[in-house]
Amino acid sequence: MQQLLPEASGVLTSSYTTGNQWLLNDVVLDGQTGTTFTPVKTGSYKVRVTTDGCEVTSTGLDFVVKDPPVEPPPIETTTGLGDDKEFSVKFTPNPVSDKLTVIITGGDQVKDIRIANQLGQVVGRIPVRKSSSTTTGEFVMKDLPAGVYIIHVIGDNLVHTERIVKL
Repeated sequence: MQQLLPEASGVLTSSYTTGNQWLLNDVVLDGQTGTTFTPVKTGSYKVRVTTDGCEVTSTGLDFVVKDPPVEPPPIETTTGLGDDKEFSVKFTPNPVSDKLTVIITGGDQVKDIRIANQLGQVVGRIPVRKSSSTTTGEFVMKDLPAGVYIIHVIGDNLVHTERIVKL
């Protein structure tokens, strides 16, 4: 019998390791096929499991997302770099399943890159390498639960925020 197990951390867990498909209010959540799932919306969650040609769906588990922390809005422009300095940030791939790469041009003032979950908890930092024209970094995300993460690029007189999706 299929079981949907809630955890105190807000992560839902299927009792099956393969064949999972997560649903929210009976609608398939594309790409959400892992053993665990971190809800980001209030609703009724189920997991459908297909194994050996048989399909079983768990009973619904009503999940309420508590008031999330207020996120700063994404910043499209950056101050403190000067008009002649081009600044851009690229996270690839997005969505990500294993390793996230960041490439920043004009970001010689970058001091820290933080990864936060939907609760605002910092779950990691991306170490950066600087060259004459770019700042780069990599972060292995394969052990983090699926969901939406917020990346904060922080530096002298600059803050840049983006969302990424972990499959």
